[in-house]
Amino acid sequence: MNTRLIAHRGASANAQENTLESFQLAFIQGADGVEGDFLLTRDRKLIAYHDLNTKRLLQKDLSTKTLNLSEIRKLSPYQIPELYEVLNIIPQGKGLVIELKCGRQVEKILIDTLRSSQIKFESITVISFRLPTLIRLRKICPQIKILWIRNFRLSKEKFNPCLEETRAVIEKCNFDGISANANRINQEFIKAFEGLEINCWTVDSSQRYRELEQLGCHSISTNRPGYIQTSLQREKS
Repeated sequence: MNTRLIAHRGASANAQENTLESFQLAFIQGADGVEGDFLLTRDRKLIAYHDLNTKRLLQKDLSTKTLNLSEIRKLSPYQIPELYEVLNIIPQGKGLVIELKCGRQVEKILIDTLRSSQIKFESITVISFRLPTLIRLRKICPQIKILWIRNFRLSKEKFNPCLEETRAVIEKCNFDGISANANRINQEFIKAFEGLEINCWTVDSSQRYRELEQLGCHSISTNRPGYIQTSLQREKS
């Protein structure tokens, strides 16, 4: 199995996260795909932006859903791209992982944007913590790949949330797999989701990347795609 190297918010260790520059740099550094966070503005533009407010990145504490795209761009020292702009820079044979950060109304806008682009659906993976959003998305687009994000904890050597219950939901909803925090993934975890796609995040250590690769993760997200790629190539030489 060839584990795919996914650049978390692009090459975010070297460039501003969720920008065209960061995504393009990730591909230059050898990433198989990029992951971006997407949410809706007040004027229903699907933009690459992680936070539900502007405090961390733009130094003003405003809710992104109350702002138009033009208002957000006026606050930002860097260019915030729309989804269609990101789709236009994905090289042939590479992938885009779309994390949906918002709820109702986003599904149709997402699918309409994808269908109006030149990108193939098999190049797209959609992930989200928001189960209702993913359920609605599956209903309107049976062919798109969907992974449910879960943040697992270990308590007295038991996973929380329960692995078996999580798998049951994934199968009931006809999703393709799981996206989970890498620090909790072990052989028990891999066995619990056997036959489903497994993505994990966020891994900046080449040693841990190799461990997860050997365990059987299908894709691994990192802030440092260039470093990971160089380390893996050095091991092979």
